[in-house]
Amino acid sequence: MKLSHSEPFSDLRVSSNGRHFIDRHGDPAFWLGDTQWELFRLHTPESAQGILHWQDALLYIT
Repeated sequence: MKLSHSEPFSDLRVSSNGRHFIDRHGDPAFWLGDTQWELFRLHTPESAQGILHWQDALLYIT
């Protein structure tokens, strides 16, 4: 199943003080994100495209 961009990915939200994420129970939660800051500086367009396709495939939940 592929997530649509309109569906929430998780139940995380920003705490009332705006300093961290919390889960559905109000407990602090950690979120690790992945960015490709230097994708086009360190890779050829062909290898960058391969990396982006691979990363897109990770969005599928099995």
